[in-house]
Amino acid sequence: MPSVVRAATGTELPILGGLVVASLTFTAAVAVVALRKLSAENMFVLGIVTLTTGVMLTLVGVESQNVGIMLFGTVVSGVGFGTVYSGTLRSLLPYALPGKRAGLLAAFFVEGYLSFSLPALAAGFLAPVIGLTRTADFYGVGVILLAATSLILRTDPRPGN
Repeated sequence: MPSVVRAATGTELPILGGLVVASLTFTAAVAVVALRKLSAENMFVLGIVTLTTGVMLTLVGVESQNVGIMLFGTVVSGVGFGTVYSGTLRSLLPYALPGKRAGLLAAFFVEGYLSFSLPALAAGFLAPVIGLTRTADFYGVGVILLAATSLILRTDPRPGN
């Protein structure tokens, strides 16, 4: 993200790129704690909506070359990321037998790291060809489409619903 901030705005201040990254993770952590009393389903839905909105705002910031909009979009995305993450874990863990929870968490983390690293690797190959800001657009649109699809396809796992 710091490279996207630099490419989109032309600013050479490394603190701005770092601030954007730090705001995502900090906001995600605050959201998990602040919204912990919501049900897993409500956290998941809120997270998808805020993640999608945040990514859209971030892309607007990239296209308009405005660090303030990028930062605001990243903060909104952080709320979405934190609540989706927490809501998903809270939805999955009750279904695991006590002796199988470690395996479930391991699979969850492996899938999570792959879902971050594989698109980032693809973006790394694509950026020299089409440019960093255009690659950010594709990446962001991919995140939005996947989030919207998960919202549409989500099912209520409770029996009888």
